[in-house]
Amino acid sequence: PHVDMVEFINEKLQMQKLSYDIIPEKTIAMPVRASDKCHGHTIEDSAAGEEKCLTLDRYMEVAESVRARDPNVDTIIFTSESREMVEKSKEYNRDGKWKIVYNVADVMPGTGSTNIATLKKSQSRSLGIQSAIVSLHMQLRAKYFIIPYFPRRSRPYSSWLLAVGVLSRSSDLTFTDKTFLVDVHQGTFYSSDAPTTEEFK
Repeated sequence: PHVDMVEFINEKLQMQKLSYDIIPEKTIAMPVRASDKCHGHTIEDSAAGEEKCLTLDRYMEVAESVRARDPNVDTIIFTSESREMVEKSKEYNRDGKWKIVYNVADVMPGTGSTNIATLKKSQSRSLGIQSAIVSLHMQLRAKYFIIPYFPRRSRPYSSWLLAVGVLSRSSDLTFTDKTFLVDVHQGTFYSSDAPTTEEFK
């Protein structure tokens, strides 16, 4: 990669102070898609939606189910292209039940499509890509990954979540020996050391 991008990513990761804020065994990755990634969106000049988007309340219900299985879990790495979703998530951070960590470099363009609207809302397309890479670096520091998952196709719904889901099962890239995909629709757990269609009981 270009040296400027490497420097940008390293600088932003250092700003996160990840070694202090995140203990992977106690952490959930929650990449939430919204805006024009949702079926039925009304954003002009964007591609068609890729999935049925769920409410943030549903994501947090599943987070609670993760903690019911593993009471030590107390941290959520929260990222989204939607500033509205990020702001809503802060409500769950106020009572001290969860420690929510954000990507301070996130440009949150309000769209998941590379189009005119994207370029108007961020300084450049490369800035959005850099921001996404920082988010991905952060998310791989989790043990649990709450995403929409489609087991019959052995993949998440959207292309971005596919990348997160595939990398979360790569033990040489994650920060724990074993990770879990948790389908936000059904609340089903899938272990990284089992076939992608096999539910974890």
